[in-house]
Amino acid sequence: MYCESIMSAAPTSIHVDAKIRDAIHLMEERHRLVLMVTDHTGHFIGEVSIYQFAKALLPRAVFAQYDANDEEARRETLDDVAERLIPYLDRPIRDFIDHDVPVVRPKTPLTDALLLLRGGTLRIPVVDDPNQTLVGAVSMLTILRAVAELAEAKEKGK
Repeated sequence: MYCESIMSAAPTSIHVDAKIRDAIHLMEERHRLVLMVTDHTGHFIGEVSIYQFAKALLPRAVFAQYDANDEEARRETLDDVAERLIPYLDRPIRDFIDHDVPVVRPKTPLTDALLLLRGGTLRIPVVDDPNQTLVGAVSMLTILRAVAELAEAKEKGK
């Protein structure tokens, strides 16, 4: 079995020139922690995750290696955290892209994708050759859903 037989054909993606605010809204709307990033031709560039944006929420003291549990951190309000995010909202996501993302091809054996997913990857982009165009995605949920449906159908057929 190959990835093409089980992949989601329309993965949630965002254009490389989008702003962080757009990515946050799309993540919220689609219930995604990670977005695949493409250019204007659909070429897969990498991905951005909510965890990369979350770094902007941390107080500077954390990065300065101070004790994050000091009195100042305890007095902090949600407004303080929001203020730290404001300068990032209109920055392009290109500044936050992880380019080191494993990909598979439509004809990659599903077992290879499972091995990558077992390591903690949430979703694997499926790209075609030679343009690296994003054509789908494979996730553990996609695989489990398909296998469970088949198992239940077989069970009823007994």
